[in-house]
Amino acid sequence: MREDLKTRLLEGEDLFLKGAYPQALQTFEAVLEEDPSNPYALNDAGLAYAELGQLDRAVECFERALQIDPGHENAFFNLIDQLLRYNQFDLAVETFLRYQEAIPDSEQKRKYEKDLARAARKQWEATLNANPGIYLGEPTEPGAQVLKIAFVCGPHTRFIF
Repeated sequence: MREDLKTRLLEGEDLFLKGAYPQALQTFEAVLEEDPSNPYALNDAGLAYAELGQLDRAVECFERALQIDPGHENAFFNLIDQLLRYNQFDLAVETFLRYQEAIPDSEQKRKYEKDLARAARKQWEATLNANPGIYLGEPTEPGAQVLKIAFVCGPHTRFIF
């Protein structure tokens, strides 16, 4: 990355840390005008959009950063954070599954795996709350052997009434 763009990116990050989100966003967008494939500027712009309450634009920036660099950890974790923050659980899980292989194993990644497993369990329990006799048990650690169940229906079978 050119030094002048790197300097502007750092200026934008400083504005962001001071809470000047609109000015920070202008700075990140100026960097992106000259270097539209800059994953760092895209990630930072995503954070600024998120702070300004524009989740769609934030997600778009994080996704573009990950398309350019699938191993960009900050964009990966920031995207999941924002999706969970706005109760977009299904998209958070989808994002985790899409990019998890590209992100190196770390304590932070394991934390997200546990958080998503816990949130999935809560969502299932809420869904099954109508049948209080169903207990899903404790969540298992990633890689642990679990019992699998499959439901197979023929072409003339109605599974849901």
